[in-house]
This record gives sequence, C-alpha cells and structure tokens, in this order.
Amino acid sequence: MATYLLAVGRQTVNTVRIMMADDHFPDIVLVREALRSQGIAFEMDVCGDGDSALRYLADAEQSQRLPDLIVLDLNLSFRSGLDVLACIRERPLFDQTPVAMLTSSLSPALRNQALQLKADAFLSKPTHLEEFLSGVGSGLSELLNSKPAHRG
Repeated sequence: MATYLLAVGRQTVNTVRIMMADDHFPDIVLVREALRSQGIAFEMDVCGDGDSALRYLADAEQSQRLPDLIVLDLNLSFRSGLDVLACIRERPLFDQTPVAMLTSSLSPALRNQALQLKADAFLSKPTHLEEFLSGVGSGLSELLNSKPAHRG
C-alpha cells in the first residue's frame, strides 16, 4: 500500500498522477483543494468531456504513463461518465486504477450502475464547502491508499 504525503520535514514525497474528467471549472478547483487539504502531492490532468478522457487514457496507455487515480463526473459531454467508466474497465491495463465517480446526483440507480461497472467510489458533491473538502478529499485519499500506484 502506497502512502501519499506532502513534503514535511524529512518525509518522502510521492506525487500521484490524477486524471479528472469534468466540464465544470468550480468543481475542478474544489477537487484540487480537497486533495491539498488531505496533504496529497499530485499532478492533475483535466479533460473537459468524455471523448477527451478516452483519448487521454489511450495516450496514457500507449506511453505507459498511467494515472494513479481517475475522477469522472457523471454528466460529461459527448460520453457520460458511466460510458467512460465502462470503456476503462474493458482495458486490462487499468484493472488496478481506482476510479471515483463524482456527481451531484443522489440517485440510487445511478450509484448501483456505477458500482456494477466497477467504480471504486461514488462520491456525491456536497453543497457546503467544508463538507466538499473533507468528504471528497477523504474519499479520494482512501482510494489512493487502497490500490497500488502506477509508476512509469
């Protein structure tokens, strides 16, 4: 199990590579802040729609620079987050990559569908800033610490 910590004193820094697919800039900023609030050192690449996310992942697969975590908005343009998730899970190279669905939807049916497609987490976007930072931040931190990191 890898631990992801921000540089403090003599601790070793492991920077994680994150791909986020979301077209809503405020949510992207909030996810970045949520990760920082957990002390996670990261590089984040953002794709604004489902097709861009799939192109990014194909390039990552070809270059062997796989993300350590994928965060997908449920409501993406061109292809939904669920469609992108299904494509990800068809690729053996991404078997160990944790995928979090991030959504404002509270629909149990959508949650079940995401979990059937092997999403590792279905995180609701809280409406209050502190809840977003702590809830989403801790959820993503747990995912990063639960699966082996890709290094390349």
